[in-house]
Amino acid sequence: ETRTCHICQKSGHISINCRWNPNSQNYAGAQWNGGKGGNQHNQHPPNNHSQQPAFW
Repeated sequence: ETRTCHICQKSGHISINCRWNPNSQNYAGAQWNGGKGGNQHNQHPPNNHSQQPAFW
């Protein structure tokens, strides 16, 4: 399944915010720290984001 994700790296953390529905404004976020992390909803300024597909 292909989802559109916004990836933001800040302070050693990589935050991945995925739109489950491309037509929805609702995001589900996962924050990773050194490969280990919990589920969080993360929002960053748009200029800190890069957009790329993720295959999960």
